[in-house]
Amino acid sequence: MIFNINLDRGVHSRTDPGTGMEVYMYVDDPGVYLSAHGTEVDVELARRAGFPIDEQMKKRHIKLALKNAQDKVLAELAEADKSEKVVVKEKAGFKVVDIGYDRYRVHDPDGDLLTPSPLSLRESVILLDQLVPGSEDEPEADPKAV
Repeated sequence: MIFNINLDRGVHSRTDPGTGMEVYMYVDDPGVYLSAHGTEVDVELARRAGFPIDEQMKKRHIKLALKNAQDKVLAELAEADKSEKVVVKEKAGFKVVDIGYDRYRVHDPDGDLLTPSPLSLRESVILLDQLVPGSEDEPEADPKAV
């Protein structure tokens, strides 16, 4: 017999008294009931085996709702990252870029990110002055997209 249940993942098992068949459920995936082959089985078989179906289905709905909410937020953040960034100050090719919400990042002349953590405008301008000391600001034009 092939056993396709990953016991290291954390699993609950119950035996159906009518058939003697083992029914499994992973702890991190409530409401999904499996045979020893790893295939899904009917909820009624799991109920006969002694799983608290109603409680686990509620947990499953909560888990799916949280996953959908997380996916939505991540999609919004990915879309926000694609939006145009505004260069607020530039010296010798180094740029202070507004990333929104009063946060800024500094990029080198090649466009590589120098500050993985967002900075305030004041901190980013100080860093820019330290990166290019003694040079005058380039003439400021209208903000341009990066």
